[in-house]
Formats: sequence, C-alpha cells, structure tokens
Amino acid sequence: SEDRMSTEDDDQVCLSKEALAALQEFLVEQQLSDSIQEDWQLSQFWYSNETADNLAAEAIEMSKKRIACVCTPSVFQALLRVSPPPSIEYYLFEYDNRFSRYGDQFVFYDYNLHDDIPEKLRNSFDYIVVDPPFLSQECLSKVAQTVKLLLDSPQAKIVLLTGAVMEPHIQILFPALHRTNFEVVHARGLSNPFLAASNYTSKR
Repeated sequence: SEDRMSTEDDDQVCLSKEALAALQEFLVEQQLSDSIQEDWQLSQFWYSNETADNLAAEAIEMSKKRIACVCTPSVFQALLRVSPPPSIEYYLFEYDNRFSRYGDQFVFYDYNLHDDIPEKLRNSFDYIVVDPPFLSQECLSKVAQTVKLLLDSPQAKIVLLTGAVMEPHIQILFPALHRTNFEVVHARGLSNPFLAASNYTSKR
C-alpha cells in the first residue's frame, strides 16, 4: 500500500543518515589513527597526549573565535581529536608540509620569514599557543614578531612553551608573559627542562 511504501522510504532515509554518520565517524577515526608522527630532523619534539589535550582544552575554553598553533603540531592534532565548537576556528602554522593534508587549516611557516603571514589571517587570533622550534634568542625574537602579527588585540591570550634556558629572553621579548606552574611533558622525553608562560591567569 501507499502507507507501507512511505514507511519503507522513511526507513531507507533513516538508514542512509545512519550510514552517512557511521562513514563520517570512520573517516575521522582513520584520519586520526593515521596521524603524522614527529620528525626530530625538523626539530619536532611533541608533547605527551595528556599535555597536548590539556593545552587544547585550555585554548577552547579561553578562545572565542580563532586559535593559532604556531609550531605546535601536537596541540593542533589534539584540537582535531576534541573538535572545538563551530564558532572557533583553529590553524596550524608549521614548517612541516606533511600537514598540508588539512587544507586551509595549515599555513606553511618558516620563522626566518616571520612576517610572511597571509593577509586574511593577520591580527585575527584571540588565542595563540606557540613553541619556537629552536632554543635561541634569534628564533624566539622572530617568532615573537610573528605572534604580534597574529594577535587581534592587546587582550589576546598567549601561551608560550619553550626551554627553561630561554626565560631571560622571554622577559625581554614577551614582557607581558609570566611563568606558570603548568608541567610540559614530551612524548619521548627531553633532557632540557621546559616551561610554560602566559599573559593571563588560567582557571585550571
């Protein structure tokens, strides 16, 4: 009968939606399981999952529109895992072109070309988490100039992660930042003690 055909059609629509949802979930899981691994030759020393997840959660909690992950690919991957609300965009500024798989969310970044930032992304981020790739004053200085280009206002929040040996230079190049008690743990361990500094007081 017509009623039965209508019911069968509805069932088919429901099944199609369920199948689509299952497919989307599978693709996300496959993408994450095929996540890019750190490359020490590119000076990549990634955080433990717990550290990356905590940094990602903090970014989502404090941001209202755009998060910039500057040389922090493990934080970017943590954001992919938790999927921030649609109102928050997040981008990775990174030298490693393997991350180009993420399309417009990836921005090729070479700290030596610190002002080579797409115009549409300049002065548009209210939260930045940054880890300069090298423990040198030159690198920190150039990354600091990049951060200034990305900030949308003086009230934008910054979290800087780097070797503790860089603390004297942080006080000069990032005078608004102060050292926090956040413990930075790397997935494969590092002999260099690390610190986290920010320009705000976390609620965590």
